[in-house]
Amino acid sequence: MVTNTDSNYFLPQFLAERENMVDRYYVMDPEAEELLFDASEIRRNFVVLIAAPSYRVAIESYSEDEPMPADVQHKALINNRWGAVERLEVDSTYIHLVCVYGDGTKFKRSIHLEQPWLVKKSSLPYRVHD
Repeated sequence: MVTNTDSNYFLPQFLAERENMVDRYYVMDPEAEELLFDASEIRRNFVVLIAAPSYRVAIESYSEDEPMPADVQHKALINNRWGAVERLEVDSTYIHLVCVYGDGTKFKRSIHLEQPWLVKKSSLPYRVHD
């Protein structure tokens, strides 16, 4: 029996979604994405990705010979994929988001308002002009 503490275990969702993940040092595509100064600019239905590399996992540094621990895989599932904002609440310090990912999974996360975000231009309700 393989458990999530085994060194060669991969979460099924991680394996299925690996091709949809960005790397830790992903650089935005200015043709398709916009940088939001901070989380106060996020709205429902925006397709977002945390812009700060410190939140994302360096997935390229792991391999089948040296897989990442299950908790790190879980972090990558949340922070290394684009997610559509289904619900959000903002308080004086944090934004609380429920995002829906391409495979239909949902995760809630709370992140400091000062963090920058990337947003897919195709999800904006208005056209971004240069």
